[in-house]
Amino acid sequence: MFKPSRRQLLFTAIGAMSVLAARDFFLLYCRGVARNVPDFFASLDTETLDAAKAVGSRVARLHPGFGAEPTLVRLLESRPLLLAAHEESCVDTRQAMIQQQCCEDFADGRTVVVDGWVVSETEAQLCASIA
Repeated sequence: MFKPSRRQLLFTAIGAMSVLAARDFFLLYCRGVARNVPDFFASLDTETLDAAKAVGSRVARLHPGFGAEPTLVRLLESRPLLLAAHEESCVDTRQAMIQQQCCEDFADGRTVVVDGWVVSETEAQLCASIA
């Protein structure tokens, strides 16, 4: 029968704590990594509006209920940054708030796959509501 010494137990505990600390470090680091978040939600011109409508129609086809009023109400209630962005008059600030919300969606695993693209639920809902 194996009987570990104090030294072995100590090194095992240190090793386990190091692995957990490294894992937590990388999870925190990944939250700060810049994502390729579309900018077309902040100020929609004709080109970006057409792109948002095209994505929105695909989202609505693949995920029924997205973009519907009850779903949008729940989305706004659960994501205060979107509500604040809606009331923001500065385009740059509004864009930063929406991008932050999309990054939080990715960090929390709230994503949707649309035609092979992984988009945040916020992006999908906004596009579906435009379509």
